[in-house]
Amino acid sequence: QRLKMQDIFRNAFTIAELQLLANTNCKIDKQIKQAYFFSCFTGLRWSDVNPLRWDEVIVKEIEGEVSYYLYFEQEKTEGIEYLPVSDNAVDILKERQAEALLEEKNVYVFPRIKEVEGTKKIYQRVLRSLKVWARAAEIDTKKLHFHSGRHSFATNVLESSAEGDLYTVSKLLGHKDIKSTQIYAKVRDKRKLDAVKALPKIDFTQTNLNAVS
Repeated sequence: QRLKMQDIFRNAFTIAELQLLANTNCKIDKQIKQAYFFSCFTGLRWSDVNPLRWDEVIVKEIEGEVSYYLYFEQEKTEGIEYLPVSDNAVDILKERQAEALLEEKNVYVFPRIKEVEGTKKIYQRVLRSLKVWARAAEIDTKKLHFHSGRHSFATNVLESSAEGDLYTVSKLLGHKDIKSTQIYAKVRDKRKLDAVKALPKIDFTQTNLNAVS
């Protein structure tokens, strides 16, 4: 269990690290970058990002405010999910909507990374491109993969928001059982431990703490 916790912690990007990736220029397909960031800000797996269709993107106006939701069937669990979309992910959707006007009409949000059913050819190309991106950003190439996007989403929601409790994150990730989400609580505990360990120490050797006042 400890090894798994360390792996989750190691493979999650902070917001600052995601900003570094966003600022890194490299010649890979833009839709790969868009799709990866979409995973980082929705928690979707590769198997849910690459086949995402425009008809699974729901736009609602609630009390004068426009909100985006995803309504789709998870590939892994086959569960139907209805998920709110974060502002960063909405920005990506809006960017893709603008680009789609200049492209050949397609039902998929990220058509250039849509995997051919029964193969992993596109996924292998995406992995190679992610390694190029990682080298350009001078980060560990083994860290930049779609599951690290999912890990990043979960840990950043827990770290960045008072509303990001474990139960909420479990629902956002589409977990059937909150036990599957418990690992992220341990990541959070690790950061709490680091915070208290960072407190400066004082010297108690010059005083007698056991003295009776």
